[in-house]
Amino acid sequence: MTVIVDVTAQTTITPGTVTFNRGTGAYTGTYSVKNTSGSAISAPLQFVLTSVPGGAVVISPTGTVPGGPYAGAPYITIPGASPLAPGVSVNVQVTYKNPAGPTWNAVPKVLSGAF
Repeated sequence: MTVIVDVTAQTTITPGTVTFNRGTGAYTGTYSVKNTSGSAISAPLQFVLTSVPGGAVVISPTGTVPGGPYAGAPYITIPGASPLAPGVSVNVQVTYKNPAGPTWNAVPKVLSGAF
């Protein structure tokens, strides 16, 4: 069994641009996740979206967190099998539908380990 560790405090998560696809009615946003700690963060990394607003749906998840404090939250496995080295960033794309528009208050977290 893999141990899942919340490594959000060791990262900086920065939202980027959001685009809208009129054909699908979906938004795609990019987040940059940077390792701000002094040591590598073990892969695999999971980008978890907590507090997704009512009515919003994440279209691009790898799955939902099976248990623990973020149970049921959608997550996306961050590409790459290597640990995230100190100072290195990786981008994560999130596709979602939100009747309230492109802005939402989902709270991103980064977990180390596989579900």
